Amino acid sequence: MRHSMKQNETCDVWSIRHGEKGKKLSGEGPEEATVVIVERGSVELVAGRFRCVVQTGGLFLLAPGEPYQVRVVERLCALTCRFAPGMLVRMTDLPAEELMPEFRVEGISGGLSGGIAGDREWVVLEAGPLLSLFLAQMGQYLNMRIATGRLQEIKRQEFLCLLLASYRREVLAGFLRPLVDQGDPFREFVEKNWRKVRNVEELAARAHLSTSGFIKKFGKYYDEPPYQWMLRQKEKYVLQDIRARILPLKDIADRYHFASYAHFGNFCRIHYGASPRKLMAVKKMEKKREETRFTEAGSLV
Repeated sequence: MRHSMKQNETCDVWSIRHGEKGKKLSGEGPEEATVVIVERGSVELVAGRFRCVVQTGGLFLLAPGEPYQVRVVERLCALTCRFAPGMLVRMTDLPAEELMPEFRVEGISGGLSGGIAGDREWVVLEAGPLLSLFLAQMGQYLNMRIATGRLQEIKRQEFLCLLLASYRREVLAGFLRPLVDQGDPFREFVEKNWRKVRNVEELAARAHLSTSGFIKKFGKYYDEPPYQWMLRQKEKYVLQDIRARILPLKDIADRYHFASYAHFGNFCRIHYGASPRKLMAVKKMEKKREETRFTEAGSLV
């Protein structure tokens, strides 16, 4: 939750932060996966379609590069603990497949809330008495500025051990999944959301970034501007959908946010050299010829 919260003490691993009521925070996620613990107060967390109010004692995890928004509902004091990629497997000596069994967020019990934003299962945990006692002590260490580098590392390992001891493995798998996943959150976000928007500006807004900030970040992952990349994707998948002959042409036009069917027709003529109906008819004729050849070949047996 960088750039926006007042920070009393920053450490390599742990930090303690404060936010005033009504403060709105947003970002693209920390450089390292970060567990956020609401020690006092409450926040509203928004990530894609997932929205949840996290009260005192709640824990959630921000993945690297993952867009989020946070609004402080009640004056906030929060602890954060950072985890580098691969650290979870190294610290627990457990293979990734054991840390991430298949599970569904729905139906999880035990004081949890969860939801899905894109393909990311969001799980918000509630700290039990033992974990709460540990976190209160960690907060005191940070306020007193006695949390040395070595102590920070020891406390991170203790924190992870308490997590593993406090929750069922299938629940913890969802919470800690970003520490194990090898995929890139920004690429996954772009590739799962570009069809849902009409332009780069809307895609940037969905990522909770300014247009210029989104374009700059996009350039770090792709070899072309986002407008050109989105156009190439549209060229590829519009033709694919037409040839599949599953959706009506009007539904295809709506799916890719064409302003009108006439605009959709012009797009097809410019990029494919034919109207949508002709493209679909050509595919129908090709399919009929293939069926005829198959029938004729079968009659020779």
